[in-house]
Amino acid sequence: MQLTKTTINALYYYGKTPRDVRWVGSSDGRFVSTWQEFLQLAQEVEDPKDYPSAAVPFDLVIVGVNWWLERSFISQGAQRWWILKELPRRQGRGTPLLALLGKRRGATATVAGLHRSLRGRGDRATY
Repeated sequence: MQLTKTTINALYYYGKTPRDVRWVGSSDGRFVSTWQEFLQLAQEVEDPKDYPSAAVPFDLVIVGVNWWLERSFISQGAQRWWILKELPRRQGRGTPLLALLGKRRGATATVAGLHRSLRGRGDRATY
């Protein structure tokens, strides 16, 4: 399938449209094109069905306001090789961070889960 089609399918899958795209380029922002310029280039690129094309740069991003699509090597069904990322939104005043490392090593946890476990034991933090 053409890169244009997989990209447009991903936009719609995530509730976005081509009109929501502000620019397309590299994730560091050094290389930039308009949506129309990207479409012209992408029409010539095939995005393989079972594995993302190595010819398509891994740092390619499609950027909107407070969101972007980035390439992934994991197929997620309809969106095919694109993952939506959004800027995190602060929740009111927020809760202060108390720790970034728990007592249990090697376990992947969320910040909220780590803080719940510390609160339950009366611990502060492990630094």
